Amino acid sequence: MAAFVLIHDGGGSVWDWHLVVPELASRGHDLVAPDPPIEDRSAGFAAFCQTVDHAIGARCYADRP
Repeated sequence: MAAFVLIHDGGGSVWDWHLVVPELASRGHDLVAPDPPIEDRSAGFAAFCQTVDHAIGARCYADRP
């Protein structure tokens, strides 16, 4: 199947995907839904990107020893 990275916008949270994640997972898709530091006003775009990057990396390398 396919792999999806679900990223919420600045006004949302990972909860935004609570209906989408189980539906896609039940169809055999791989999902990553990171929760970037939107609520932290001191966190910039780099922190947002780093959170997403780490979530994807953790998923991609989870099967490796």
